[in-house]
Amino acid sequence: MILKSSIVVIICATAISSSINPVVAQNTNNLFIADATTSSKNATGKATDVLDNNDNTWWSADGNGQYLELNTGGLATVNAVKIKFYDGDSTATFDVDVSTDGISWKRVLANQNSQRTGNLERYGFSSQKGRYLRLINRGNKLAIRQVVVEGVPTNKTYYVDCTNGSDTNNAGTTPSSAWKTLNPVNRWSNPLTLNPGDSLLLKRGCTFAGPLNARWTGSSSAPIAFGAYGSSNLSRPTIDKVAESNEVVKITGQHQLFEYIKVRATKPGGSANAQKCKSQPVGWLIGFDTRSGSSHNIVRYSQASGFTAGIRFGEGSSHNKALYNKLTFNNIMNSLTAQKYDDDSGAWGILLNGDYNEVAYNYFEGNVGCSEDYEVDGASVEVYKGSNNYVHYNTSLRESTFTELGGSSDDRAENNKYAYNVYSALGFKSPYIDSTTLDRLQKRGGELLMVRGYKSSWGANPGTEFYHNTGYWLNGGILCIDGCSADILQARNNIMVASQNPHRYLVESDAKFGESNNIYWQAASYTGPQLFFIAGSNSPASTSLKVDPMFVDPANANFRTRSGSSAINAATNVDLSWANSSQDIYGNSAPRGSARDIGAAEY
Repeated sequence: MILKSSIVVIICATAISSSINPVVAQNTNNLFIADATTSSKNATGKATDVLDNNDNTWWSADGNGQYLELNTGGLATVNAVKIKFYDGDSTATFDVDVSTDGISWKRVLANQNSQRTGNLERYGFSSQKGRYLRLINRGNKLAIRQVVVEGVPTNKTYYVDCTNGSDTNNAGTTPSSAWKTLNPVNRWSNPLTLNPGDSLLLKRGCTFAGPLNARWTGSSSAPIAFGAYGSSNLSRPTIDKVAESNEVVKITGQHQLFEYIKVRATKPGGSANAQKCKSQPVGWLIGFDTRSGSSHNIVRYSQASGFTAGIRFGEGSSHNKALYNKLTFNNIMNSLTAQKYDDDSGAWGILLNGDYNEVAYNYFEGNVGCSEDYEVDGASVEVYKGSNNYVHYNTSLRESTFTELGGSSDDRAENNKYAYNVYSALGFKSPYIDSTTLDRLQKRGGELLMVRGYKSSWGANPGTEFYHNTGYWLNGGILCIDGCSADILQARNNIMVASQNPHRYLVESDAKFGESNNIYWQAASYTGPQLFFIAGSNSPASTSLKVDPMFVDPANANFRTRSGSSAINAATNVDLSWANSSQDIYGNSAPRGSARDIGAAEY
């Protein structure tokens, strides 16, 4: 009995270590867990603490619906999860969901109660194909010390290790036979075949020379995955841009999944045509680039810095998703000339040239460049000729613009929808703008939404919907010009607060548009123009208010409201069926009262 108990302990320790040899895990029916994440922004401990075989660390989260997500790295048949709860004397209630792509989930256990043993407790279910498993809280709190997932891998997984790998290895299908570089992955002679459900994992702590040419075709039920493996204490694997390619990850296939990868680029030179922005880098550099014909690809839990656009969903690509990414300091301008006005562009977190894409749960910061035309340019989400895109639950801080829409008269950006985004321009920076200009621009603030009407040479943006967003320190909240109308824009249930010294109206439109139940306000010591200019009128709809929204701490990006705020229970009903509208930007249930709150946060 003592020997058997010791063996069990060793198996569990091996299975839940984040640096486990996957072959060992497979032999014991305890799957390798490549990573763990959480939905909660206020969790105790890190999600990966459940993988460290240490009972002195744990993860916990309060609130019904908060979850812990485990990633096995490769597609497998899973049939059980073992959990060691933080408090073996208390009852935890939870659901278990399984997914092959991290998007569509199947519930395999519902309202399961813990066994209150204080040990690893096994919860079995009918065998399911999956790469991801979620433990979802259905009580007041879910607190976990250790997790093991049981199952058997069903597809091939390839490994790339910059330290211990070798490109002369034939297989690459175990950590001990890993490749060293991306050359065997990219080769065109004797090309690598990745079938639906296969995976390619890059070793954490490694840096690889790009590009990664992702040209394979998975399926909706078995996408091809590109991810990370190794100790969770190490940094994400990094792919660097090289001179021979404008893209780091070039995506031309379908149903591919990219996660836990960092891409970066070194800055190019400046423009010979620049006068005010001589130090501003100019070029066309893309982190993750979906090309024409690619579709149903997902980029998530990844990072991009140093590009013209961190992620681009290109013209002719569709149905792609950017989820839970960190897109920061993509400061490179694409066009920068002093000779022609209104042609500067670049410095985008995400560029949407394609259709039917989703941008959600991302973090944007510092995607700002110097402009000859506008002094400053860039955007968290730039929509150029892209239509039917969904942009929701994103956080954007220290940016000059949250979103701008444009195109041409024969290729317009239409029917794009926004909800539950938070944007603050307070303190935005760029290393390529001189300190005097930057100080003035910071006092001026940034733009939340810029759309165009039917008279615009950049093409109209009909069908734009803008609901439950919060914007702070604004030079302009809503700018709808060149033939605005209710057909162009519907803006309801938003909060917009002007900066101290804006140069624009908070709401500026040359005609009435669909507007109601918004809250408008200005910073202390306001010295800007009147807040509203809507077709010559100074007044928005009667259901909109000019009142302090009573944020908790806007200077530190806490846009929850305090008791007594006019935003509480004051929203009007709008169609949010396309968004995950059961929560607010902070993960709280929505609505929490008799109606939804105005803005992106519930009280």
